[in-house]
Amino acid sequence: MMLEVRSIEDVDSEFLVRLRDLREIRALEKEYRNLFESIADAVFIGDPETGQILQANRQAAELTGYSLGELIGQDFDKVHSLSWETVLQDLSSAAEQALAGIEIDLIGKDAVCVPVEMHIGIVARDDDQFYIETLINISKRRELEQHMRGLRAEWDSFMRHELRSPLTPILAFSQMLMEDFPDIQADARVVKYLDSIWQGGKRPERLLDMTREVQQYERGEIPMHAMAGDVYKTIETSVMDAGQGVDEASGDARICVERHGPDPLTVVHDVQILQRALANLMKNALEHDDGLVIVNVSDLGEDVEVRVTNGGDPIPPDRLATIFEKFNTTKRASKGTGLGTTIARLFVEAHSGTIDVTSSESDGTTFTIRIPVDGPAAALESEAF
Repeated sequence: MMLEVRSIEDVDSEFLVRLRDLREIRALEKEYRNLFESIADAVFIGDPETGQILQANRQAAELTGYSLGELIGQDFDKVHSLSWETVLQDLSSAAEQALAGIEIDLIGKDAVCVPVEMHIGIVARDDDQFYIETLINISKRRELEQHMRGLRAEWDSFMRHELRSPLTPILAFSQMLMEDFPDIQADARVVKYLDSIWQGGKRPERLLDMTREVQQYERGEIPMHAMAGDVYKTIETSVMDAGQGVDEASGDARICVERHGPDPLTVVHDVQILQRALANLMKNALEHDDGLVIVNVSDLGEDVEVRVTNGGDPIPPDRLATIFEKFNTTKRASKGTGLGTTIARLFVEAHSGTIDVTSSESDGTTFTIRIPVDGPAAALESEAF
């Protein structure tokens, strides 16, 4: 067996090379740590298989109240309001395995919750994978939003009062003149003028009532009374309400209800709230199209689907994207208040349901709502109506 004989010069040279490499590695590690700590937001790096936190920066420690030593090795679920299993499922189905702008709570020491905006993705390096998570503290944003909501509520209340004050005598006196003075009733032209005044006053009054209703519901002030009952009866009442809400006397005659499911079709729902949502959609359809409005009801097992379709002019794409926002109307001759679809969305969501819309020249406009047969997720009344 031959032994390799190396000169002292070779050994010294190799040692110096390795020492230099070690120093470069340490310099890079220090640079990386400085960069990591200089990030203004909280950062976690962890194992995507388990969710375990492997690294955290100083900002993450300050935000949670834990020391860096306490954070390293911590389970994801321990400091997040979302479970790692849920996040991993969403990451698996997301483009480029990344999620952005998810608002959650970061759970710190003593269960103190801090609202944050989460940005997270899975990255690969060599044969390893890591998740990198950035958390932006949105406490100030939430406080500002709350403050703005309060200011808006004060302004809305002030405006409703100031606008309603002159409307009350306008409506009362115009109606009194039409009903209580025979001489005026004999003059058809005067009656027509008075009726125009009364109708003109009712429209802003209705807008004020709907604005207040939307604001109350957004604050959770409109209670739900969901009970098991035949949804077809609710739809029939909605048809009548929608027909009475348009200018023509036979509006409900232009609504055709197609049933695809058992009769009765039992669904846990709040009759008045769902009735209002459907009537708003049907009334919109009648006012957009002089032809037939189709209401298609389907039993999908766990859900019930209601589609309201009209063949009128399609909604422009830019308006379609904001159709459920407040004061967005596409009705002809500026008939709408811009709150009908907003109220429909709020009332459908109150049933743990969804609402969507499609619109094209060939297929017309269709509003589709789905609500669970078992009712909203909140506590429900069990008695039937």
